[in-house]
Amino acid sequence: MAESNSDYNVAFGAVILAAAAFLVTFLQTMLQYVSSSNSRHKCSTAAIGRAHKLVNWHWSFTSWRLKVKYPLLDFNHVSVMREFYRQSHQTLKSEPEMRTIINKRKGWGWRSRQTGDRVGFWHITDLMSVLVDYSSDSNEIVSWGKLTFKEKLWFLYYKSKHPLRTTRQPRASWAQLLTILRIDNAATMSLEEADADTIPTSLDVPIQRIQLRDLGYLAFVLGFTTVVIDPSNRYFRASSPFGTISTEEVQILGKLLRFDGDALKIHQNTSRCDAFWLFRGSRLIFGQFTVGRYTLNGIFSPIDRLHYAISSDLSSEEYDALEVNHGVAPVGSDRRAGAILQESMHMRKLCDESAKSFLENLISCKSEEDNDILRRWKYQFRYSPSDTTLQDLLLQSQWTKDKDRVELVILKWQEEFQKRVPTVFAAASFVNLHGVICGYPARSLLYPFSWWFEHRAKFVHDHHESSFVVSKTALQAVIHGKLSWARETSHLLMSTDVGKTLGGVYGWGVSSMEELFLGCPIELQQEFIIRDGDDVDVNIILVPETVDLLESFHPNDWIGVIEAKQAATRIRYRALNLLWIQVLFLDISIQFLIRSGWTPSRLVAPTEFRGQRAKMGNLDDDFIWSVDDAGVIGAITQAWNLPSADHDDDDAEKKRDSGQDQSSTVAGEGDSPTEHKQEQPPPEQAVQDKEKIPAVVVEEGTEPSIKDGDEKLKGEIHAFEREFEAEASPGETSSARTEAGKSTAGTSSSGTRTTPWEWDLVESLEKHSGLTFGTNDMAKRRAKFRKLALLLELRALFMIAFLWTHPDSTDVFVLESAGIEMPMV
Repeated sequence: MAESNSDYNVAFGAVILAAAAFLVTFLQTMLQYVSSSNSRHKCSTAAIGRAHKLVNWHWSFTSWRLKVKYPLLDFNHVSVMREFYRQSHQTLKSEPEMRTIINKRKGWGWRSRQTGDRVGFWHITDLMSVLVDYSSDSNEIVSWGKLTFKEKLWFLYYKSKHPLRTTRQPRASWAQLLTILRIDNAATMSLEEADADTIPTSLDVPIQRIQLRDLGYLAFVLGFTTVVIDPSNRYFRASSPFGTISTEEVQILGKLLRFDGDALKIHQNTSRCDAFWLFRGSRLIFGQFTVGRYTLNGIFSPIDRLHYAISSDLSSEEYDALEVNHGVAPVGSDRRAGAILQESMHMRKLCDESAKSFLENLISCKSEEDNDILRRWKYQFRYSPSDTTLQDLLLQSQWTKDKDRVELVILKWQEEFQKRVPTVFAAASFVNLHGVICGYPARSLLYPFSWWFEHRAKFVHDHHESSFVVSKTALQAVIHGKLSWARETSHLLMSTDVGKTLGGVYGWGVSSMEELFLGCPIELQQEFIIRDGDDVDVNIILVPETVDLLESFHPNDWIGVIEAKQAATRIRYRALNLLWIQVLFLDISIQFLIRSGWTPSRLVAPTEFRGQRAKMGNLDDDFIWSVDDAGVIGAITQAWNLPSADHDDDDAEKKRDSGQDQSSTVAGEGDSPTEHKQEQPPPEQAVQDKEKIPAVVVEEGTEPSIKDGDEKLKGEIHAFEREFEAEASPGETSSARTEAGKSTAGTSSSGTRTTPWEWDLVESLEKHSGLTFGTNDMAKRRAKFRKLALLLELRALFMIAFLWTHPDSTDVFVLESAGIEMPMV
């Protein structure tokens, strides 16, 4: 019996030893399996953040070890912004139940997560946001203990489906960008999988390839203020107060892109912006305006086409089809040379050619002063940035004092495009004002017309200063934050939720200016409205600092002056925000004046049609213009175009009489500058093969002063004058035109063009807007037309200055859609 027990114990011990050996062997195998790949730690959560969920592992029998594959993501800006917008609606704070909980409490609100936050399972928190009780002394994070029993059950159910994850800043730069944009699941952005063994041994994170154009776009969306791209040298640098994205030279590998900064701080800035606002406002980075519900494909759609769409209440899809039918290049196409870009490029070309001619004349000068100017220009041209042109160097020099030369340049430009003023200037009087500011390619689209804008601003200031109400009350409201609809010191987000549309845009034709008016202090409201018995009028409210900008229209220098003032005082507002507020001050007056109050008399869309679209949840319903608004757009279009030939005017009149074109009809509808050129080619001797004369500022209503001996220039200018006389008013003499030019620009009763600078908006409003202002008194009506024309031109000037002071996205704009691609770690 004893022997049997002994044998049993021996057998049992052998089994235990065998099991232990098996266990050790198994653990060694598993350890070998796990450690067989040296790349596993490069694809961990600490390395690539939320993208870790897309990493796959499998055993490779060929190499007999673990294979790790990481996702290659599509960083095209459209894909990233689409995913950003989609996932922004899948967060805790976007849940209807959560909104109901917050609405029941006072002082509860969301804020971005910060580095020092201690967040546990029982706190009400999201991926990058926490719910805070601002009514408490310590602004503590709200825990589930403050919820009711029913709310606790819902919160536990939500937490079971969305477990709390600790937010850390991953090592990979591209993963940090996804974290800032709150993209938790990048599955839809995954293109394919790549073997982690391909990651260079000198790097501890995977590489993603991204086009510089897309990265520049994303940098502006994230609040970076400057983006510099040099494709030929594979150089990229974006900077902001909280971080930089730059190229870095790595031995053997070459140049890589790397982000260095505080991701949580950048997220705090972007998280205040509604995703749809940011998505819509970011289109300005590529020069795309929005007008009401319409987004202008490429960088431009002719104003007459816009007026047709507004007055006909076309949907967004119908408007896009209208652009395609007229050959406007869609977004992403290499054919991005729309009218605004064509106009600016041609003006730059004319000015550069004129400047070259002026320099050639200086070389032959014997004056010591002229020789000194020439040496200084040569030095600047040699040591200035590579994209500097002669126009840039000569812009503020004495060549701009020659009135004859600048008139000839303007006349050439107007003859080429058949437009009185630059399209960007006319459009700025009514395009949407976004609540989110990203960037705008001002160097490409605005700079060539800088002296044109400067002249108009100076003329408006000198001739209409008595019409302004320079309001210190408005300035105090800005300084002390008394405007409920504005953020005076914010960088990316300009506005609050007051008076906004669903798309986050403002404008006298698309949003409620009454809400903004009521959001002003009582003292400022009293300055806006003029009451004279039954007649109600508005004042033109300007902030003192913006009046200084009109006097000397150099937006960048103006910003420097404001920043210098703020450095010596406790005043805290940003110049860009001040311009945004100034534009809305003008929009308040414009809407009230056009509608003779706040309520539109008649909308372009029937009320029942609006109701049907609202039930369908169509965002287009948020942008409904009134008939009066559409009429003003039509008048601006007429003032934008040069006078057509007599037979063209007769045809337009016949269309109006036949009912095909009502009060909102626009002459030349659907025409493009190219079409005009084909129908009426400019005379060869008038436009081509001429001596290139530089552009110079000329005072309104003055005769050109021709230098002695410059008979060729004198003949060219007079030839152009005769052509415009024949088109505008046959038989009218030059002296008559000069006499008419002594009146206010844009208010000539004869409608004739006195100088190339004139923009007769008053006459166009009287003839084509259809406004009556609720009065039969022609004198009062005329005075209101003058005020409306002045308001619209001021709106255009300050909108141009506002776009000018945006972060400059020219380097992103000029890159082709299939630009250079670089690796990012």
